[in-house]
Amino acid sequence: MPIIRSLSTLALALLSSTAALAADTTLTLSEAQRKALGLRSVAARQSVEAPSTAPLRANGRAVLPPAAQRVIAVPLPALAEQLLFAPGDTVRAGTIMARLRSAQAHELGHELEASHQLLGQVRTALARDEQLAAEGLIPRTRLEASRAALAQAELQHEGRQTALKMSGSEPDGRILARAPVSGIVLEQLVQVGQRVEANTALYRVAPLDVVWIELSLPAPDADRLQAGDRVRLPGREGEARLLGTAGPADPATQLVTLRARYTGAHPPRPGQWLEVEVLRRLDGLSEIPASALSERDGKPLVFVEESGGRYRALSLSEAHQRGATAAVGGLPTGARVVSVGTAALRSLLDAKKP
Repeated sequence: MPIIRSLSTLALALLSSTAALAADTTLTLSEAQRKALGLRSVAARQSVEAPSTAPLRANGRAVLPPAAQRVIAVPLPALAEQLLFAPGDTVRAGTIMARLRSAQAHELGHELEASHQLLGQVRTALARDEQLAAEGLIPRTRLEASRAALAQAELQHEGRQTALKMSGSEPDGRILARAPVSGIVLEQLVQVGQRVEANTALYRVAPLDVVWIELSLPAPDADRLQAGDRVRLPGREGEARLLGTAGPADPATQLVTLRARYTGAHPPRPGQWLEVEVLRRLDGLSEIPASALSERDGKPLVFVEESGGRYRALSLSEAHQRGATAAVGGLPTGARVVSVGTAALRSLLDAKKP
């Protein structure tokens, strides 16, 4: 502070005698004044290839995408005899999760057995008729009728096989409900001994390789984000990417819900609350030394060096400091900003105020 105060005092003295002041935001200094103040300027660097990021802290909750969740159900009325898994258990695709017994499944088994026997009888009859037709003992029409009967019997048998297979039933009336995907059991929806109607859900399961992070943000923050922005989860190696832009705001809370897809090892468990950082993409902004930043009337400010010893105070559209550097918006392409001596120029600018 003593150094800045002495520089400001010196600058004010020089300004009162020799400096020519132009517009309200422009200072014009001689070479001697610039040396006395120790001013140094650097060219702002456009951050296009490697976008700058500004972290936005928020609370998030791990959720499962609706498309990833599956239910296990049976297509026939049945009695739940045995449930083999509980919520929180992990299962592999194809694992038997429940055993049920169904009277209709038992009937399907009987019908399949009957169609199998009929098919054997029709095949035997056709073989006999083909031999008799070859010997000229029966008319051709009878042979064609036997062949049509075989085609019908085969079609009926295949249909009953398909019906039994689609029901997950065994010929003895048991139904084995299997996991459609590998994942975690989210919910058990029936109890042992319960009679269930056709297509009643028994379990709800979902794989954990796809997890969303659901964020609720104030509308102004959500409006500045875009699809593809990174969401960092401190303490985890993986990260998430925003899936889309902001949707409607909740009328009660005025918060906007955004979702990001998590990728990486050890995903958070569904329902878990997390503290996250959204790394906003700042394409097209410029990178400058943090020492070049100042403030006036609550807005970020820099001094741009122009020809003829002029220094123009420029208000920025946004500024995000990151250690020794800052990402800023509103700088003209190729601008040179004062990186040393900003405080002295700020003092000169303030002295011009009426």
